[in-house]
Amino acid sequence: MKRSVSKTLPGAAVRGLSRARLLRESRRHRVLQEYSHLFHLGSLLAEPCQETARLLRAYNGYQRGLHRRRNRPQSPAAARRIRQRLACPQAAAFRHLSEADPRSRIIACFHFGDFVYGVPYLHSQEPASRSGVLLIQSRPSAAYLSNVQAVLPEAGIDESGFMVAAEHSPLALLRYLRQPRRSLYLFCDLPEGFGAAGEVRFLSRRARFPRGAATLALRAGVPLLPVITVSDRRRDVVTIGEQLEGERRPGEGFAAAAARLSQSLVDFFRPYFRRRPQHWKYLPALPEYIIGEGV
Repeated sequence: MKRSVSKTLPGAAVRGLSRARLLRESRRHRVLQEYSHLFHLGSLLAEPCQETARLLRAYNGYQRGLHRRRNRPQSPAAARRIRQRLACPQAAAFRHLSEADPRSRIIACFHFGDFVYGVPYLHSQEPASRSGVLLIQSRPSAAYLSNVQAVLPEAGIDESGFMVAAEHSPLALLRYLRQPRRSLYLFCDLPEGFGAAGEVRFLSRRARFPRGAATLALRAGVPLLPVITVSDRRRDVVTIGEQLEGERRPGEGFAAAAARLSQSLVDFFRPYFRRRPQHWKYLPALPEYIIGEGV
């Protein structure tokens, strides 16, 4: 069933219009909306509209490829190619940290580069003495689980390696983290509507990013480890930032500590985003993150 073109125009604008003119006005309205979004996005990226349009085309192509690698069954040869691209130069240091520091920790990840396989790859580098789970918004598909097992058989990841956010209360997450040698992988760049957000500085503007990772770290008294997957034509490199302590400083209130930790995560993310904005899953939604810029 086709959607009425009148749905794309304000109600007052459709009265008295012929169908042909209504179609023309609908297209014009849609083009204006698209141009407005392109203009706002370009102003945030400090790029002209032509370059912003190119970045969006590159974004669409990259995300389509990522979606295919995640949701379509991969042949053994394709799985080997994905595995050969994955690398983490800091893997030995990561394993040493995991062995030397028995505290549980939050691995704060970003939807950037090939996060689809980068995050499970880092999980595969955890020492046997640790257990880890990935907090996600919906259950992983059978195709994705099969692909992860084919790409990273050494990780031993199955459905038990994932926790669906809606099925676990904050108290359950705290209980998990208060056990020794646990790693909770979660994404700290989700758009508005996925939990509480707090104000940070991003791209020299006031912005709102999720505050869940910082809040959870403070309540559980565990450190945060920022992680991002940086992709180019040849490699998908899992990059680890400096560990952030989930503690309040002397005289610091809880809200101020959560804001500081959230800002540190955004500061870690910013230079990678600046270099390859087309690799961030939420690039088209960027204006919604910036306070006063939503369109």
